[in-house]
Amino acid sequence: MQVKWLVELFVLAAIWGASFIFMRISVPEMGTFGLTFTRTAIAAIFLGLILYFTNKAHIRKIFRYWSTLCLIALCGTAIPFSLWGIVSNSLESGPMAVLNATTPLFGSLIAYLWLKESLSRNTAIGLSLGFIGVCVMMLVPQEGMTFDSFAISLGLLASAGYGLTANISRAKAAGLTPMVVATGSQFYSSLFLAPFAIYFMPDVMPSLTAWASASVLGVLCTGYA
Repeated sequence: MQVKWLVELFVLAAIWGASFIFMRISVPEMGTFGLTFTRTAIAAIFLGLILYFTNKAHIRKIFRYWSTLCLIALCGTAIPFSLWGIVSNSLESGPMAVLNATTPLFGSLIAYLWLKESLSRNTAIGLSLGFIGVCVMMLVPQEGMTFDSFAISLGLLASAGYGLTANISRAKAAGLTPMVVATGSQFYSSLFLAPFAIYFMPDVMPSLTAWASASVLGVLCTGYA
């Protein structure tokens, strides 16, 4: 692995890990669907502006390949983001980040089962140790941490959705640029989530802190990441 890729992975991990902190700040005031919609809408605008000023012609592909992008949006953004919003009401940001670490494990397993990718002995051992490590972190009592099997299950389901989406992108969106996939998935996710956000709209206007956290989630933890 190139050093550049390793650095990018560490930066990405740090940004995504921090996202759970901002979720816990915003969800109590904005609600699960309100925050998720705001996050995806901001990300869609952020990425859409970049795509418009860098390669305007690619915007058409967002609508031409709507079916593929809708599938990616549902499995990789709308559903997992909503699940994490629910989980954030029960788990601290640390355990959530640990659960999120199973994403590449699910991705490799799904690639093996669906795309028939080879699974070497070392890879199989690595996957096993990874899942065992997560189980130890979540099941062994930690100071100040409560065990919530339902929340943990939803977190694992969200991570599995990320892993599935990575394989969907490889199988069905190989001809699309990352910017088109990222922008399209956030755009269609915001459309899917809009009715839920309206129906579950909070009775009280969220504070500036909640809006600021949602904005960081949209621009940094979603769009940029």
